[in-house]
Amino acid sequence: MEFNKAIIDTTAEFVCAFKPQYAFYGAKYVDGITALRDTIHYIHKKYPDIPVVLDAKRNDIGNTSEKYATEVFDVLKADAVTVNPYLGQDACQPF
Repeated sequence: MEFNKAIIDTTAEFVCAFKPQYAFYGAKYVDGITALRDTIHYIHKKYPDIPVVLDAKRNDIGNTSEKYATEVFDVLKADAVTVNPYLGQDACQPF
């Protein structure tokens, strides 16, 4: 987390958004997802005017997309998320 804070603090004045990549955190399992959640929280607390776009490229059938959207917005508290449009509008709708 200290590494992330250093990058965030050093670059905040130059960015229009932060875009953490989910796979790098998810690959570290619980510790990684916790670090991602904490990183997003840190950005929102210290730089509330800078949005967080979670680079997760999510998409699946409707009810699964709903759970992905819950994770992204309600658990991790990201402001936006990248999605994969290949399954169509219904799969993107929850986001």
